[in-house]
Amino acid sequence: MRAVPVAVDSEGISVDDGYQSAFHARMAVTTPTKQSPLGVCMSLRRRTALIDWAREAGAWIVEDDYDNEFCFEGKHLPTLHNLDAYGRTFYLGTFSKTLHPSLRVAYIVCPDEAVAPLRRAAKSLLDGISLLQQKVLTAFIAEGHFALHLKRSRSICAARSKMVIDALTAQLGHRISVCRKSCGLQIFATIDGPSTDVAICELAGQKGLSVSSLSSRYVSAEPKQGLLLGYANFATEVQVSRSVDSLRECLDYFAQARAEP
Repeated sequence: MRAVPVAVDSEGISVDDGYQSAFHARMAVTTPTKQSPLGVCMSLRRRTALIDWAREAGAWIVEDDYDNEFCFEGKHLPTLHNLDAYGRTFYLGTFSKTLHPSLRVAYIVCPDEAVAPLRRAAKSLLDGISLLQQKVLTAFIAEGHFALHLKRSRSICAARSKMVIDALTAQLGHRISVCRKSCGLQIFATIDGPSTDVAICELAGQKGLSVSSLSSRYVSAEPKQGLLLGYANFATEVQVSRSVDSLRECLDYFAQARAEP
């Protein structure tokens, strides 16, 4: 198996670029609700084009829809799986983001002919998932508790996302550019300045911050400098202020180092 990178723009994955670089690919792996790591949503036009390619090429689409529940901007578009009238899409989801990481329960919605092979593969690769966990989760969903939990979680995360974005913009807006349309449990920001995102992340880690670099996610294109920042664990403005202060110290360090002769 050989992975072929495909360009991404403001509409998500570039299907035209995929046509040119790997039309005969057997599979396309994509995160249409929230492109990882930029957070952009794939447009309806691109979704339709990708499905048409899969039908024409006899290929499969793997739609990883992780943390799609935490998108707060714009209209929620239909999934590729819902749009796909040809049965070419495998829809992947997980409860580790919405309930608890240690639950380790995920699922695949797939074409009928793929059910048996997937079951055989799961039996050979996994030790199995607790039947009790599955039954409790089923009841939790069927009785409406999961929907209520999601509604409350979305409200909390939307408020925390806004709190962090507002703090970053107010205190570091002249140094970084925050993308307010980022979807999911991370905020994406580009860096304005001479320092590299990798170096900033290393220094931030020493200060107790968990920050990921954007440039390290690139495969072939010229890397952009940016930061991926989680926000869901910030409950108060005091916590946010302390973390933003630490991030500013990191940016100051590299600015001063560059200014010195």
